[in-house]
Amino acid sequence: MTTEEKLKEICRLGSINPEALNSLEIDGVLDRIITMKRKEILAQHPYKIWQGKDSRWRTYVDKIDKPHVLLAKSTLKKIEDSIIEAYERKAVTVENVFSDWLAYKLEVRAIIKNTADRYQNDFDTYFVSCGLSCRPIREVSANDIENFIDGMLGSGISQKRFSNVRTVLFGIFRFAKKMGLTSLSISAVVNDIEISKRSFQKASKRPEEQIFFMKELEQIMEYCDQNPTIPNLGIAIAARTGVRIGELAALRFSDVGKNTIHIQRTEIKHKNEEGKTVWEIREMPKTEAGDRRIYVGEKVLRDIEKLRSMQHTTDYLFEVNGHWMQSFYFDRALRRICQRLGIPVRSMHKLRRTYGTNLINHHVEDSLVLSQMGHTSIDTTRKYYYFDNLEDERKMQQIQNVVSF
Repeated sequence: MTTEEKLKEICRLGSINPEALNSLEIDGVLDRIITMKRKEILAQHPYKIWQGKDSRWRTYVDKIDKPHVLLAKSTLKKIEDSIIEAYERKAVTVENVFSDWLAYKLEVRAIIKNTADRYQNDFDTYFVSCGLSCRPIREVSANDIENFIDGMLGSGISQKRFSNVRTVLFGIFRFAKKMGLTSLSISAVVNDIEISKRSFQKASKRPEEQIFFMKELEQIMEYCDQNPTIPNLGIAIAARTGVRIGELAALRFSDVGKNTIHIQRTEIKHKNEEGKTVWEIREMPKTEAGDRRIYVGEKVLRDIEKLRSMQHTTDYLFEVNGHWMQSFYFDRALRRICQRLGIPVRSMHKLRRTYGTNLINHHVEDSLVLSQMGHTSIDTTRKYYYFDNLEDERKMQQIQNVVSF
């Protein structure tokens, strides 16, 4: 155990301030605290400890769903260690398991850091707020899980957020079962709970909240063309290519071809150990389908040439202070443009949805829509990225053309 680990153990077990200790005292203090804790636990042990005629030491312990299990060990210390281990396993909380599960997922690279941050946020929002986090995990029953889910549904949670929290819930209890900390089958419990789609808060699907109307988009493009700052050029390129904001921030001049751009990396953000937001460029796209070459028009290539003419110290298209321009610069610039033009403020992602909508409105082949958007299924584009963005007068003109007879 390192000195740092010893200090953490002192913090966990005792009330002594580790900062007041010097390096020579640490080992002695930790030993004394551990000895005291062992005595406290053994004093609470409800069963007799005895030595049999075969010289082996025996006692009973309560295991998960198996009370009064007989243990036999060769020495008194080993039997005491088993008692303490059983006690500590019994005292493991939901939060303890969550922390271990999250650390494991990161260690095996099953998730990335910003996914871990989202899991942590969901845990703090739903598990901590209802008190489930501090419960010993072996004491959590199927009824507790049902009450937990009912509480989430009663809070007006969206279906997507519920799915995210459900991932955390399953991860915690499956990990705990694997470690022998609970016998609860979380899948069986949750599947037995009747959850109606009506239970979820409905996400707004009104077009005016999801995309830009054509006149609004034309105003934004005109403003960006007349005011070609680096963030404004980024907004124009995003609107004319449909790239994700993280993909936009990570673009390099070396990605640009004759009439294509190779999308092959993305920006991610996460919290560091101090809780501060950190931005990084990951040398891979968001999804497998995200690695693609998109076709671009003359206006995009013209904007890229404008960016080339600006002073750069890196290969990134969008640069600030000697490194890539983080994605929040684009969202902030788009917000200011909307406010200046008197347009309802929307995010950069709404530009991507507008692009997807325009591809479908112009009857672009499904295969090309998928490659431009970086999707694996056209159903994804149609379900989540297609909204009616034609103004009333254009709709009326289309109807008039149809019924002109």
